[in-house]
Amino acid sequence: MRVWHQGQRQDAVQDWDRGVQFGDGLFETVKVLKGQPVALPYHARRLQQGLDTLGIHAQPALTLLQQALAVLSDAEDGVLKLIVTRGNSARGYRVASPLQANVTGFFSPLPEFDPAFNQQGIHLGVCQTQAAIQTQLAGLKHLNRLDSVLASAELQHTAWQEGLMLNALDRVVEGTMSNVFMCIDDQWLTPELCHSGVNGTVRQRLLDAHPKVFKLADVTRQDLARVSEMFMCNSLIEIWPVNQLTVDAHTRVLEISSFVRGLQQQLDASQQ
Repeated sequence: MRVWHQGQRQDAVQDWDRGVQFGDGLFETVKVLKGQPVALPYHARRLQQGLDTLGIHAQPALTLLQQALAVLSDAEDGVLKLIVTRGNSARGYRVASPLQANVTGFFSPLPEFDPAFNQQGIHLGVCQTQAAIQTQLAGLKHLNRLDSVLASAELQHTAWQEGLMLNALDRVVEGTMSNVFMCIDDQWLTPELCHSGVNGTVRQRLLDAHPKVFKLADVTRQDLARVSEMFMCNSLIEIWPVNQLTVDAHTRVLEISSFVRGLQQQLDASQQ
């Protein structure tokens, strides 16, 4: 095999990480405050579900996360990103025998978001880029995130702080980096994520804490015209209320209720 890598010719390459070759892996992004991970059981549960679904042979997800935190966190505030891939292999999709998983962790400072996004809300717009449909991978935080990359690039040419992604079935899925909750006809809904999307840890925490309030639903583009209130969430931004929603070049102003303010306070309190 002849190889050209980083500007140099090589006679052969023994192993290539399958995460680089095929996106064959998973990742978790964990908020850390004073060295303590926020909602670690939720991250471990999702990672373990992904490992089991993809058939990646690795230590238990909770163990992997705890080991990375012990080495990297140093009682600081920051973000742990853990990447687990199936391992190294030569060219070709099929794996003849189980591989040793590759596990890599990065620890970085907390991102500095504008406090106004949390307090005053954000402008959300519907992206042209569609969320990929793959029912076997729906809900997992796998490495195939090119749809989110392309959708995020759209924000550079708008006044939006976040973009809303729909799939080819014209169903609302999620934000480019967040999950979405919306109030339609006095009922709080969040997409089911049966075909597309990531089941975020904040999304799942809210569903567990308020099972009678939030309903899983199939939300269409047309339903967005009836949204009265909306918020986006993930483990780093927590909850961003939406004060403006743009759909097909039409912008509406949305309210921010005391209910959403209460959810924000509950999340803040749970991290103390």
